[in-house]
Amino acid sequence: MSTQPNETRTVIVERSSTGTIMLAIALLIALVGGVIMFNQYNSSEARKNNAIEHAANEVDKAADKAGDAIDDAAKSVKKEM
Repeated sequence: MSTQPNETRTVIVERSSTGTIMLAIALLIALVGGVIMFNQYNSSEARKNNAIEHAANEVDKAADKAGDAIDDAAKSVKKEM
């Protein structure tokens, strides 16, 4: 076995940034997807709240009409007495 004491070795290390780039892209996609889902949820909640408000307003109008009809009926009864 022959060994040379002054033998020089050079080690070349190649680093690939592909994994880092793929991770960054995956995180960006997840973030965008989360924002889209959050916005759809808020939009759905707003539509639901608007529908409830509209229904409450319609009930209020119907109650006002019923009250007016009762008042008119009471006035008619008083006139006949």
